[in-house]
Amino acid sequence: MESKQYTTFEQIERDLQILKLEREIHHKKIILHVEQTKESLTPRNLLSGLLHFSIPKNLGSIIKLFAPLLIQWFFNKKRGS
Repeated sequence: MESKQYTTFEQIERDLQILKLEREIHHKKIILHVEQTKESLTPRNLLSGLLHFSIPKNLGSIIKLFAPLLIQWFFNKKRGS
Protein backbone atom coordinates (compact mmCIF):
# COMPACT_ATOMS: atom_id res chain seq x y z
CA MET A 1 0.00 0.00 0.00
CA GLU A 2 1.38 3.33 -1.02
CA SER A 3 1.49 6.04 1.66
CA LYS A 4 -0.32 9.23 0.91
CA GLN A 5 1.30 12.61 1.36
CA TYR A 6 -0.90 15.28 2.94
CA THR A 7 -0.18 18.97 2.71
CA THR A 8 -3.07 20.31 4.80
CA PHE A 9 -5.13 19.23 7.76
CA GLU A 10 -8.26 19.63 5.63
CA GLN A 11 -7.09 16.78 3.39
CA ILE A 12 -6.55 14.58 6.44
CA GLU A 13 -9.95 15.48 7.88
CA ARG A 14 -11.66 14.83 4.54
CA ASP A 15 -10.07 11.38 4.21
CA LEU A 16 -10.95 10.57 7.83
CA GLN A 17 -14.55 11.57 7.18
CA ILE A 18 -14.66 9.37 4.06
CA LEU A 19 -13.26 6.42 6.01
CA LYS A 20 -15.78 6.99 8.79
CA LEU A 21 -18.68 7.00 6.31
CA GLU A 22 -17.36 3.87 4.57
CA ARG A 23 -17.14 2.12 7.94
CA GLU A 24 -20.74 3.10 8.76
CA ILE A 25 -21.91 1.78 5.37
CA HIS A 26 -20.16 -1.55 5.94
CA HIS A 27 -21.63 -1.76 9.44
CA LYS A 28 -25.15 -1.17 8.09
CA LYS A 29 -24.60 -3.83 5.41
CA ILE A 30 -23.55 -6.35 8.06
CA ILE A 31 -26.62 -5.56 10.14
CA LEU A 32 -28.83 -5.98 7.06
CA HIS A 33 -27.26 -9.34 6.21
CA VAL A 34 -27.71 -10.56 9.78
CA GLU A 35 -31.40 -9.55 9.73
CA GLN A 36 -31.92 -11.27 6.36
CA THR A 37 -30.25 -14.41 7.68
CA LYS A 38 -32.39 -14.39 10.83
CA GLU A 39 -35.53 -14.01 8.71
CA SER A 40 -34.52 -16.86 6.40
CA LEU A 41 -34.04 -19.15 9.42
CA THR A 42 -37.59 -18.80 10.75
CA PRO A 43 -39.52 -22.08 11.02
CA ARG A 44 -41.96 -20.94 8.33
CA ASN A 45 -39.21 -20.21 5.83
CA LEU A 46 -37.29 -23.38 6.68
CA LEU A 47 -40.42 -25.49 6.25
CA SER A 48 -41.37 -23.87 2.97
CA GLY A 49 -37.81 -24.41 1.74
CA LEU A 50 -38.00 -28.08 2.66
CA LEU A 51 -41.38 -28.55 1.03
CA HIS A 52 -40.48 -26.41 -2.04
CA PHE A 53 -43.58 -24.26 -1.96
CA SER A 54 -44.66 -21.03 -0.38
CA ILE A 55 -46.71 -21.13 2.81
CA PRO A 56 -49.25 -18.34 3.31
CA LYS A 57 -48.53 -16.07 6.29
CA ASN A 58 -51.75 -16.98 8.12
CA LEU A 59 -50.58 -20.60 8.33
CA GLY A 60 -47.50 -19.56 10.29
CA SER A 61 -49.33 -19.65 13.61
CA ILE A 62 -50.81 -23.07 12.80
CA ILE A 63 -47.36 -24.41 11.97
CA LYS A 64 -45.96 -22.98 15.21
CA LEU A 65 -48.74 -24.75 17.10
CA PHE A 66 -48.42 -28.15 15.43
CA ALA A 67 -44.68 -28.33 14.77
CA PRO A 68 -43.77 -29.45 18.32
CA LEU A 69 -46.54 -32.07 18.27
CA LEU A 70 -45.38 -33.36 14.91
CA ILE A 71 -41.77 -33.57 16.08
CA GLN A 72 -42.80 -35.36 19.28
CA TRP A 73 -44.90 -37.84 17.26
CA PHE A 74 -41.98 -38.49 14.91
CA PHE A 75 -39.54 -39.22 17.76
CA ASN A 76 -42.05 -41.44 19.53
CA LYS A 77 -42.57 -43.39 16.30
CA LYS A 78 -38.81 -43.81 15.90
CA ARG A 79 -38.50 -45.12 19.47
CA GLY A 80 -41.31 -47.57 18.88
CA SER A 81 -43.55 -46.16 21.62
